[in-house]
Formats: sequence, C-alpha cells, structure tokens
Amino acid sequence: MLIFYPAIFYREVDDSYSVVFPDLNHLATEGENFEDALKMAVDCLAGYIYSEKNDGNKIPPPSPLENIDVHCEDDERDNYKSAFVNVVSVDVDLYAKKYFQSTVKKTLSIPKWLNDKAVAQNINFSKVFQSALLKELNI
Repeated sequence: MLIFYPAIFYREVDDSYSVVFPDLNHLATEGENFEDALKMAVDCLAGYIYSEKNDGNKIPPPSPLENIDVHCEDDERDNYKSAFVNVVSVDVDLYAKKYFQSTVKKTLSIPKWLNDKAVAQNINFSKVFQSALLKELNI
C-alpha cells in the first residue's frame, strides 16, 4: 500500500532537520542532514501507519500540500533557518516486510533430555518459543 503524506521539514540552526507530519497528530522525527531526515521520515511514517492499522485505528487522509502552513507548528522558542513542505511516501506493506516483520535468529539452551524428547515428537521449536513469548507478554 503506497501512501503519501505532507511533512514540514525544518532546517535547524545546526543544519540538522526536524520533520513534522501535521496530519498525523504532529508525528515528528529528525535527521542530521536532509537525506537522513528524509530516511527517518519514511521510517517514522511507515511505523506509524503500520501500528495504527494493526491497532484498528482510523488513519486520517493526507491534506493537500497547499493547505499545509509551514508555520503551524511554530512557537516562541523556535529558531530554525528555513522550512518547507515536502511529500513523504512509502509502501507500508513492503517496508513492514523488510523492517518490522523480519525474523530474528535466537540461540537458546535447554537440557539435552528435553531436546531429545522434543525432537522425537517432531516439535517445532520456533513455533513453541513464539507461542510461549506471546503468552508471557499477554499478546
């Protein structure tokens, strides 16, 4: 699912960037430079949409670019060099498969007798471990 949301990019006095998505509860991230900020914005957007979908929450539609005011997040403490609106896009499903749903190999130790009994009964260790973790975490 390819999505597009407007974001406000603020170039800070130290030349880093702050990024805010006004349509998404003022979701924010930052980066050391523009490229880093854009990568972080993609990750932030993908994580937010993925989590909201999984929690069954309604995702607000993106505002048209011309409706985004670069100063809507300003307060008296702000001291940035410049600001502009840019569209951030991400294929949430593809991003989730690569970064959120990938498997992680874990090494664990169990007594040999327990291993032998489980192997004799063709127990799927990964499935049992995942089930036990889900139960332990109340998920």
